[in-house]
Amino acid sequence: MPTHPTDGFTVGFVFSSDVKHVLLQLKQKPPAHRNLYNGIGGRKQPNESWLTCMSRECFEETGLSIKSTRWQLLRRDWAIDGSTLFVYLARYQGLLNDIRTGDAGLAEWFPCGRLPPNLVPDVRALVSAGRRHFIQYVRA
Repeated sequence: MPTHPTDGFTVGFVFSSDVKHVLLQLKQKPPAHRNLYNGIGGRKQPNESWLTCMSRECFEETGLSIKSTRWQLLRRDWAIDGSTLFVYLARYQGLLNDIRTGDAGLAEWFPCGRLPPNLVPDVRALVSAGRRHFIQYVRA
C-alpha cells in the first residue's frame, strides 16, 4: 500500500483521432517491464496533480503536448510496488509522426487490432477498454 495517498504513478494510453491506433512505449524501467510495451507515464511529483503528471510525462516521453483537461480517467489501480496507479486515456488530434522518443524508451503507434506480443500484463485489456470508451463517446 502507498506510504502517502499522493504517492504513485500515472500511465496513459494515447489514441489517434480516429481511435484506430494507440501509442505504446518500449519500457526499460522498472526491471519487470524491461523490453515490454506499456502506455506513457511515470511517477507523480510532489505538489503535482495526477492530470498534470500525465500531461508532463506524455510530453517528456513522446514530445506530444496533450492538455491535462484532455485526459480521461479509465481507472485507479495499484502499481507493482503497491503505490497508487491512475490509468488515463486521451485522443491525439495531431499527426502520428509528431512523436519523438525520450529517454524513457521508444514510443511507437500500433494499430489497435495488431498490438505487439511483448506487452506489460493488462495492456491489451486496457487498450481494448480505452478504444471501446472512445467509440461509445464518439457515437453518443
